[in-house]
Formats: sequence, structure tokens, C-alpha cells
Amino acid sequence: MKNIIDGMATAYKNKMNFGGTVPVGNIVTEHGHNFRTLADGFFGAGATESLFIKPSPEFAKKYNNVPELEQHRDELKPGQMVFMASANGWAEIRESQPSDYYSKEVVELLQGPIWSRPLPFFDGRRPSVALHLRRGDLKPDDARATKNEYYYTLLDHIKHHWPEADVHAWSSLNSYSAEVEAGKFHWKTEDFDGFRERGVTVHLDGLSLLEPWVHMARADVFIMSVSSFSFVPATLNPHCVIYCGNLDRPFSHWINGLVQVKQKAESEPLNKCLARRATGDAAAGGAGGG
Repeated sequence: MKNIIDGMATAYKNKMNFGGTVPVGNIVTEHGHNFRTLADGFFGAGATESLFIKPSPEFAKKYNNVPELEQHRDELKPGQMVFMASANGWAEIRESQPSDYYSKEVVELLQGPIWSRPLPFFDGRRPSVALHLRRGDLKPDDARATKNEYYYTLLDHIKHHWPEADVHAWSSLNSYSAEVEAGKFHWKTEDFDGFRERGVTVHLDGLSLLEPWVHMARADVFIMSVSSFSFVPATLNPHCVIYCGNLDRPFSHWINGLVQVKQKAESEPLNKCLARRATGDAAAGGAGGG
């Protein structure tokens, strides 16, 4: 999904029409989710009918990535069909500002369908905090499986300001489908007991990926993991987003969690981030990294 919305943002920046994506052969992801159903929920009912192009058209030009496309942008003629294999590398282009891609207009368009969906898990009367804990597809010693203590410290800082916060964490015990079928798991539910002891409601392996995205995108605070899955709702969240220090070019209103855990709860960046709950100020920013 990240590659798709990155492609849309790249098309906007380069004043091109986003014509859709060339689908791969399977519609079920390596984690066992029906991607077409997910895309219809994310972009709106029936979106996949126009989003996925089949059969593949004849392309006038093909590019591997965003820097290559932008290098030849002036050579393209109006109406030409262009294929770009990956849109994930747009942050490598240092001459552009991140908001040139994820502008306020692009973000608001992407928010539309997500904002129309219910939020069944949030209390509604209390500040909401959503965490994405990347676990299932990683072994515990993988650097991308950010340690629990990092999240505990951030939660302590947030609860210093909002002791009544309604905190939910989404994660998975399941790895790739092949490993699940073989009965191979790297994590167990007891690995999340530290969160439960801190009053966090833990959601594991839900039937739909859309449900966590809706809550993460609209939470008063969203604490990301090192994951493209986190990036998708983070782009839509107009409030306080905390990233795990792995992004070269985060949105302008996101704050670096690796820096925050070394500071006090009353740090200026966190104070400003939490203050966005009242304003919902969706200042256009930008992001990078995978």
C-alpha cells in the first residue's frame, strides 16, 4: 500500500495523472490478507476496479524509481503512458521538499474514506493513543523489532500529560503465511503482558488490516514502528505522530521517538505534538524511509 500512495504523491508532485497500478498475479498477500478488499476499504468501495489495470497497457516509457522518472520528466509528452516500478525512493531527491509530494491536498484526499469509518475501540471521551508493534514477521533479535522499553518510556511520557489516555496496541503473532502453515511462530501472547500491565488494550491478528489503520490514522497520538505498515496511517494522521528514528525525512509535525525517550516528559517537541489534539492542525509535511 505504501508504494501505491507514494506513487500517487509522486504523480501529484510531477503534475501527472495517476493511472493506477499493474497488479501482481495473486490477490492474497504473503501475510494472508486479501489486498483488493483492503484497497477497497482504504480508497473507497469499488476503487480496485479502476486502481488495478488489466491487461497491462503499452507503456511509452518505463522507469525504475522516482529519481529516474524525475530526471526525464521534461522529456515526456502529454498523454504518454509511463510505468514506474517503485515509488518508495522519492525521499532520495534532496532538492524537493517532502511536502511537494504529500501536500495538504493529497493528504486530505487520502483521508476521506478513512474518516468515514467508525472507531469501535476508542473511548471517544478520552485522549486516544495507538501503537503499532511490529512483531510477527520478525525474530525477537531483529533490530526492527523495537524493544518494549522504548514504547513503555513513551507511554510514561504521554501519560504524564494524559493519565486518563485510552491506549491501544496492534500487533501480530503470525509471520508469513508459509511459516504459519508450518506452525512456526516467533512470538507468543505473553510477550505483550508488559503492555497489558500498563493498561494497554492489545489487539493481535485481527481479521482486517483496515481496522488498525483507521484507528492509527485518527488517534490523538500514533506511535509508529519501523515498518511500511506504520507509514500508511501516519501519513493521514493530523495529530501527534512519533516515529522510531528510522526516517530520513519525516513529516514536519512528527517527532523522533528515539530522541524523546532520552528527554523528559515535559520536552518542547512532545508538548507541541500533544497540543495538536486540540487543533487537529494537519500541516503538510513529508516522509521518507521504508
